[in-house]
This record gives sequence, C-alpha cells and structure tokens, in this order.
Amino acid sequence: DISTALPLALVGVVAGDMTSYAMGRFAGEFMQRRFGETATWKSAEETLHKRGGIAVYLTRWLLTPLAIPTNLVTGASRYPALAFFGYDVAGEVTWIVLYGGLGFTFGNSFEYIAELISNFSGLLVGLLVFIGGIYLVVRLWRQPHGDREQIETLTPAV
Repeated sequence: DISTALPLALVGVVAGDMTSYAMGRFAGEFMQRRFGETATWKSAEETLHKRGGIAVYLTRWLLTPLAIPTNLVTGASRYPALAFFGYDVAGEVTWIVLYGGLGFTFGNSFEYIAELISNFSGLLVGLLVFIGGIYLVVRLWRQPHGDREQIETLTPAV
C-alpha cells in the first residue's frame, strides 16, 4: 500500500541521515582537534554554515553518493541539527516523490528504462573522461616549458 510505504520510507531515510549526522557530531571534537586549525577546515566550515542547507538538500536526491559524507561533516562542524533536519526532510521528500513517482509511472517499462539509463550513464562517463582529458591537455600545454619536461621525466610508482 503506497499510503503506508511512502511515510515509512521517509521515516527510515531521515532516521538514517540523523544517525550519521549524530555520528559526525560525536566525532566532531576529534576532527576539530585534528583539522580545526587548518585554513582548509576553517574555509570548509564557513562555507558549510553559509550554504549547508542547499548541500544537504541536493545530496538527498541529486548527489546521493555525497549524502553520508555530508551528514558526517555537517554534524562534525556543529551545523544546527534542526536546520539539518528540515533540509534533510525536504530533500528526502523530493527523492521519494521523484524516484517513487518515476517507478510508479514507468514500472511496467522497467527493462527498457534500465537499458536507457545504462546507455546514458555510459555516454555520460565517456563524455566526462573526454572533457577531463581535454582539460589535462590544455593545462599541460599552458605550463612553462621547464615544468613540462619535468612531468615527462617522472616515472610511475608501481
């Protein structure tokens, strides 16, 4: 029954997110002692407090591989728990409605959709590798000549 499944799914994912947020909060003192005085940590913490809400929201449904690290870092940096909870719920509702709706709508065409996504993801990975290659070539090309010779003489550590 969808009227039971959707609220239970929301409760489950939010409970998991809040648990990893709490883990970050618990480990926060250690991370502060270890990294807190570095410029990188301070910059990341400042950025998180300014734009953390959008990061939490987007990692719930669009950038899902970054969700758990985001939960841990927001907890460790003492991002307000209530703000985290609000953005988390909004993002998870978006995820459930978007992907649940797609599944409900295209459930009968599952094999076709899976093949289409597989083909698209392969194309996307290929495109990203191509763009990355162009970026590296341009970056190498713009380096002074002496730096280029140094790079060419490096041997890989195998």
